[in-house]
Amino acid sequence: MSALYANTKIHTSKQSRSSKGRNRHEGHNIASTHNSTIVFVCLLIYGALASAHAASPRSCDEACFQTGTCNEELGRCDCRRGYTGNNCRTPPQDMNTMCQKYRFSHGADCTEDRDADTTPCVNDCNSRGACMAGWCHCKPGFYGADCSLSLGSSGRPQLLAGLGYRVRPQGPRIYVYELPPEYTVWYNIKRQDRPLMMMIWQRLLSAGVRVADGEEADYYLIPIGLRARPDSVVLVGAIKYLQATWPWWDRLQGRNHLLVHTGDAGRYEMVGEAQRLTANCTMLTSWGLHKDLPDANWRAAHRPGQDIVVPTLISSAGQRGNVFLNSPLHPLHPATNTSSSTAAKEEQPLHLLFAGRICGDNRLPKEGVWPNCGKRSAGYSAGIRQKVHYHYSQRPGYSISVHNEHYVHDLERARFCLAPPGGGFGHRQVLVTFSGCVPLVIGDHMYQPYEPQIDWPSFSVRVAQTDIPHLHEVLEGMSEQKYAALKARLRCAAQHLMYSTFVGGFMQEDGRYDAFETLMWILRMRLKYPEAPPEQYRQLDREFAHFLECRLSPAQEESGSSSTVSNGGGEMTMLTKNKKDATNEGPSKRVVETKESGQRGAQLPLCSLSRYDAAEASCHSCFLRHHHFVPGGAICCGAPNLASCHRPWG
Repeated sequence: MSALYANTKIHTSKQSRSSKGRNRHEGHNIASTHNSTIVFVCLLIYGALASAHAASPRSCDEACFQTGTCNEELGRCDCRRGYTGNNCRTPPQDMNTMCQKYRFSHGADCTEDRDADTTPCVNDCNSRGACMAGWCHCKPGFYGADCSLSLGSSGRPQLLAGLGYRVRPQGPRIYVYELPPEYTVWYNIKRQDRPLMMMIWQRLLSAGVRVADGEEADYYLIPIGLRARPDSVVLVGAIKYLQATWPWWDRLQGRNHLLVHTGDAGRYEMVGEAQRLTANCTMLTSWGLHKDLPDANWRAAHRPGQDIVVPTLISSAGQRGNVFLNSPLHPLHPATNTSSSTAAKEEQPLHLLFAGRICGDNRLPKEGVWPNCGKRSAGYSAGIRQKVHYHYSQRPGYSISVHNEHYVHDLERARFCLAPPGGGFGHRQVLVTFSGCVPLVIGDHMYQPYEPQIDWPSFSVRVAQTDIPHLHEVLEGMSEQKYAALKARLRCAAQHLMYSTFVGGFMQEDGRYDAFETLMWILRMRLKYPEAPPEQYRQLDREFAHFLECRLSPAQEESGSSSTVSNGGGEMTMLTKNKKDATNEGPSKRVVETKESGQRGAQLPLCSLSRYDAAEASCHSCFLRHHHFVPGGAICCGAPNLASCHRPWG
């Protein structure tokens, strides 16, 4: 463990924070077990260490400041990709092999950017360093993967010094480990097909939940991108490093540590040692299987009450982005006018829609026979897609196919849309919700995103796998009143499932209820009700219940906080400027009054992905300028720095 942190566990400010309810790590307050003499001596030692550290800002080799980034907190020289040594001047022995290791193309020089192949840096180095192929060469005095850290006059780390950065009072407070770059930013972010971890990493700072001092933290993020099995080998090395460097892992035995895993089958895609080391960690993953499914050869990976099922990240890039362009949830979509939907009503009713892979081997399924897919497809989707195709592909009013040329149009007229798993978790339960289609969820023992905290039965239909032959009775037998109630809840549900503060808005929402904010609320509820099961949070906490319903709490309304543009019923409400958020003057000017019917020309709190908003509100130029990795997320488009990004929650 670094000498700097050897005695921080008994720092007096830590003791004071604990008495106020901050840093609630039960059973780990070592100060309370020592007598006053020992505490006094240890504080003197700590003070001497901190003073010595503060007095030696050039604790790295002098040459490090020219060729590397000096982490002055640890006295560690962080080098650009492949370079090593105290001065970062030792090049890799084999540049090609090294670059391939970090997922760059064969023959590439991955140590510098090329104009045609720019690799983004975390938060674009916060304008306090130069971005070199994903690694930040920070200016002297600044350090960290995004150059956001520096040492204050007391010798303690601080974030975005001089910019007025403030931690949101309601928390949660999250510390991000500054690991050596070979564990994090040396890997090619452009090769990550699921960049959720980097998006969260960036957003923690702009959202005001990141803290510079681990002693003030409620949670600790290990910023390793976990997607496939080899990534977990990197994680093992990273955990061993942080154990030797900081006190919090050993103190908490890995509890309150957050990991983002975007693999299809969650934590069971990791090597055995990684699974053992992270037994107490909280996994943020989209795979919610909490009981074995032997027929599909699927092992339970989700641990209820410990892990959190998060929505898959849907970006505006690629074919899936069309859902944002045309979503019926937008207040200016033609479907909101009763007269404009006459043509759709005259078409044959479409009870159920699905388009996508059905057989695991990517072959076309056979029609009217069972099994309709080959043996290699036996475990794919736990057989759900295959069974739905077998029973309903030829039934009138049901469109179950691999390809559908009219998919976007059919999404608007379908009453229900199938949301099954695939090789692991699926993305359709999120995608079809954005499309205004009621999700038909099939998947035994599988939690959906933010379940059980979110009440999925309020906006979706769930059918057991054994009931697939009879699901038409459920869908066609539903009353119009019940269907209308499900439909009305989609707008609010979509906000909780959409990372709009990352990628932009698509229905004039302000990001207050987005997927990132929902995650922050759930983490707060864990701190507030540590013994309660997650499904009880709604009943225990009125403010959380209001949040889940996309409604302001009475306290928020009284404070003048800007309201969202949508409620559970899908209607517009008024946007008003936050009276108390004086530090966010620049980006807050984006928020203007919006009429109940919506305005195409109105300024919006988030840049827009929708075709129904004015061109000047589009996210396109902001995304191009930042190579689709906007520092701090889309909510920061137009902000001068990450300390000034709009905070719609007040």
